[in-house]
Amino acid sequence: MSRITNLFITILIFAVSFSGVDGRPYLKIQNIQSGSYPYITVEVSVTNVKPIENLTSRDFEIYENGWKVGFYNLTSVAGRGEPKKIALLVDSSHSLTSQEFDTQMEGVRGFIRSLNTDDKVSIISFSDTVEIHCGYTSSKDQALDCLDKIKQKGKNTVLYDAIKTGINISSEEPNLRSYIIVFTDGKEEKSRIVPGTLKELVKNMRLPVYVIGTGSKSKLNELAMLSQLSGGEVFFSGNLSTIGKIYLLLSDILNKNYVIRYLSQADFTSINNRASLEVRFSNGQLSDQDVADFYYSTSILSYLTRLASKDLWNERVVLFFSGFLLLLILSFIFGRVSSGAVRKVKEVKEVKVVHTDKAGVDKEPVKEEQPTPKRNQKLPENEEISEKTSEAIELPENYIHGYFVEKSGLNPGKKYQIKFNKTTIGHGENNHIILDDPTVSYNHARVDFKRGQFYIYDLISEYGVYINGKKLLRPRAIHDFDEIELGKTVLMFRRASG
Repeated sequence: MSRITNLFITILIFAVSFSGVDGRPYLKIQNIQSGSYPYITVEVSVTNVKPIENLTSRDFEIYENGWKVGFYNLTSVAGRGEPKKIALLVDSSHSLTSQEFDTQMEGVRGFIRSLNTDDKVSIISFSDTVEIHCGYTSSKDQALDCLDKIKQKGKNTVLYDAIKTGINISSEEPNLRSYIIVFTDGKEEKSRIVPGTLKELVKNMRLPVYVIGTGSKSKLNELAMLSQLSGGEVFFSGNLSTIGKIYLLLSDILNKNYVIRYLSQADFTSINNRASLEVRFSNGQLSDQDVADFYYSTSILSYLTRLASKDLWNERVVLFFSGFLLLLILSFIFGRVSSGAVRKVKEVKEVKVVHTDKAGVDKEPVKEEQPTPKRNQKLPENEEISEKTSEAIELPENYIHGYFVEKSGLNPGKKYQIKFNKTTIGHGENNHIILDDPTVSYNHARVDFKRGQFYIYDLISEYGVYINGKKLLRPRAIHDFDEIELGKTVLMFRRASG
């Protein structure tokens, strides 16, 4: 009877109280590792109250920059046996009641005991200051000893500084999967780092921050946004008796994630690059999707070097390079045959003109000199070389087929022409369309014009992009009279000559 009761409580908590779970499956891109480019490793969680197990590659579809990835490898974290490292942030301030503090400590103890043998954990407390009680250790006894040394003290709470400390120490042993788990009532008072800087940091690092919250939901709004940008999640409960179950459930989720590995087809001709990744999940009646951007740094030389590494030599790559090598050989043979044929034609056409003088003595043929181009001579106007950048090509006037009209905002009625094939929108001065709205992100969205159609992308903006009242979850086409909501500004798209 007690097991049935516990299961019912767990389901009730997740169905009603927790952010992000509303009775449907929930797919979350937690981590993207691009350090081994062109191989990209993606960690995702799929939950429906509890983790969904025994999924296969047929249950997922992967899209990179809008293009479907044909081949990828899917394994479960449990099957790979890879260790992970977790920074546990403990609120030791008097912002918590003594009961809340004791409940938190017991939940953390249960989480530590549930870790796998090779997993590593770090214990960090925060009140007036941040204190690292022990760095990453795989010894559960050592971690529990560090935890027992934490006493409730201090009147203030430096919550954001504690998260920044967790991010800093996560740079140790970068090859391990990393997470940050923080227990808090949402109170923040004396941190030196501001939320905006912290959000930008976790968004670029894609380091999942999980928040177990108590007290008032309204105090967790900033943390909810930060957690979402990082690939983590906020778990809220107003019932202290469920805190321990949340810690154990979170441990179960992290142990049953899925890892997707694929060979990237993204552009590798520049040093610093950004790509968009979309993962779709479908299994029977269950379906969901998530989108995230990731950065990778490479060069052509490093790309070829990595292709030479033995772990990439699978059957498909060998087939690709065999075909490529065959194409090179055929091109070389064709080039040699063509050049020989040209040479023979020249020999046939070359006529030796023999001049004789009056005495009948042959004279050397006179070579006809070909005019050489002058040093600074310009090419004819129709032969001049034009340079085009792969980014933001300005369209000719007769190719401008769309524009935005500001329907509501600080400048209602203002018209914005879409003059480029890649048009960025935001409040930053580097955008093609600049919106004077503080709720619009610095780089908020991008509109691409390709194959006669306009597509809009959310550049991981703070408040998202909404089309006709619906949140944009992945890039999609926009049509005449569509209303695009960016922050507090609403733009109407018009498909007409501007």
